[in-house]
Amino acid sequence: MAGQEDWVSETMAKLSTLVTMPKNSEKFLRRPPVWFVHTVITEVMKATDFADGLYSDEECRSSYLVDRETKRRFVHKAVKCVSFALDEELDVSVSKVLAGLEGNKTSAFFLKLHHAAVTCSRARSADAVDRVRAWEATGDVEATDAATCSTAP
Repeated sequence: MAGQEDWVSETMAKLSTLVTMPKNSEKFLRRPPVWFVHTVITEVMKATDFADGLYSDEECRSSYLVDRETKRRFVHKAVKCVSFALDEELDVSVSKVLAGLEGNKTSAFFLKLHHAAVTCSRARSADAVDRVRAWEATGDVEATDAATCSTAP
């Protein structure tokens, strides 16, 4: 249990430097609901301008997340963008994020999001967004297994 508390505390501390965390955030980090994941992603991006232009205004509203496909696309785009910005493969399963499973890996993704948001230059962030858009345009979004987020060509 102590190990679990460590990653929860670390994630809370890092994220709270950029966004106001909602009440019960510790509980949400252990088994993050999709609305919480959406909130963290959009609030970090708003606070830092990281990945500016990755999402439309509609996608940034929680009302956008109406079905499994829109939720999957939203999370997958964020994971891909962070992966491209940091130039590393992330150990996170989009399908497990959506199911609220593996809270520790979702928290690890949040830490990578935080790292990318505070360390990546505007140009690197813009390049990552362009790469995500190119990935979407190829149709690979549909073909990509929801459990893998490799950035390998």
